[in-house]
Amino acid sequence: MRQMTKKKLALFLVLTAALSAVFHVLIAGAGSIRANSGLYVAGLMWSPGVAALVTQLTTEGNLRGLGWRWGKTRYQLLSVALPLVIVSLTYAVIWLTGLGGFPDPAFVEEEIMGQLDFEVSQTQAILIYAVVSATYGLAASSLTALGEEIGWRGFLVPELARVSSFTRTALISGVIWALYHVPAILFADYNSEAPLWYGVICFTVMAVGASVVMAWRASRRSRRAAARGHRVERG
Repeated sequence: MRQMTKKKLALFLVLTAALSAVFHVLIAGAGSIRANSGLYVAGLMWSPGVAALVTQLTTEGNLRGLGWRWGKTRYQLLSVALPLVIVSLTYAVIWLTGLGGFPDPAFVEEEIMGQLDFEVSQTQAILIYAVVSATYGLAASSLTALGEEIGWRGFLVPELARVSSFTRTALISGVIWALYHVPAILFADYNSEAPLWYGVICFTVMAVGASVVMAWRASRRSRRAAARGHRVERG
């Protein structure tokens, strides 16, 4: 069984790397993850999912075992509540210490008001953004996050758990998840104004840390919870 698991993991990683490379090249060439109306990044995010589906069909002849079940409702609720608590505490520290403020005038003007065909006040723009993000934005982004979670927490984490401890599973899956994002940080605009090396380090720490929580959620046998949490964590 260990040999079969290792073969499945190897096939999954090779397929993920190959599929992801295509979209990373397209994104890097365009210089933005928003290029082509976000279709390139959607393809990138579904690369692990497609790799997992192909691997499962090729090796097992079915799609069972990818975390399709709903699981316990409390874990679904926790998948939304926990990221919101973490994000709220983070922003509270930033605002209280004066490291940042709310709202960001440049973001409101360029990213919200600049996209509207009618004039609104800053407050109205923020409310519109909040409503759209919590409804359409959440639904649309969940579809792309689902692709990643079928691959990472639906396939990779359970398969790794067959041959390693929970700690090793969480850390290995976190490092792989971080490496998968690095090209977009280095060669496109999936970063801030900070130095690239600093952005890569910070993202890696975040990804590995989040992977511990998401691997635990996935171990509760629900890929949906991980996908929902992934979307909420992305904001």
